[in-house]
Amino acid sequence: MLVAYTDGITEVENRQHEFWGEGRLEALLGSCGGKSPEEVINAVLEEVSTFANGQPQRDDETLLVMRVEAGCDAGWGIPLTR
Repeated sequence: MLVAYTDGITEVENRQHEFWGEGRLEALLGSCGGKSPEEVINAVLEEVSTFANGQPQRDDETLLVMRVEAGCDAGWGIPLTR
């Protein structure tokens, strides 16, 4: 699974001005092993929202999650130029 995110995800602040942080993101992702990309996105956004507890945010929140299925041959190792 590939997860890409902007700092707006990890820098969500709560009412005590604490950041959600990379540690919380890593812990959450570690518990998402069998989930689909959509489920992972929903889990992250739900946790971030709960942490912020209605506190307005100052940055965009961008999150991309991709999974390569077993047996999928997407042409890995094929050069892009000929």
